[in-house]
Amino acid sequence: MKKADKYIIIGIFIVLLISSLWVFIYKGSKDVKGSQAVISKDGNIIETIDLSLVKEPYEFTIESKNNGYNTIYVEKDKIKFAEANCPDKLCVKTGLLTNTSDIAVCLPHGIIIEIKNGTDGQIDSLAN
Repeated sequence: MKKADKYIIIGIFIVLLISSLWVFIYKGSKDVKGSQAVISKDGNIIETIDLSLVKEPYEFTIESKNNGYNTIYVEKDKIKFAEANCPDKLCVKTGLLTNTSDIAVCLPHGIIIEIKNGTDGQIDSLAN
């Protein structure tokens, strides 16, 4: 093995180490608990729930056209589509939403659940 080969191997190892550290640091800063769930239907906000203030878990149903419905389950710091009568049920398979920017969508019924941190209109740390 030549001296140049050793330098190339050490260089590749350093690049891999730095990129791995960056991924862990970036992922850790992104997984921030969201405090608000914004539920919209056909582009219009129908409900905003402060998830940090939820005391007891509860469910409610949103009716859609053509006898469609989505049941939404809410508990402290978590929300999800619990049940739906859409054909593919991808919205239900999404599971619990807990972190800022988590999103679940039911396209057939036009319903979107998005987790936000409650500071709309402010510049976040990633934009700086």
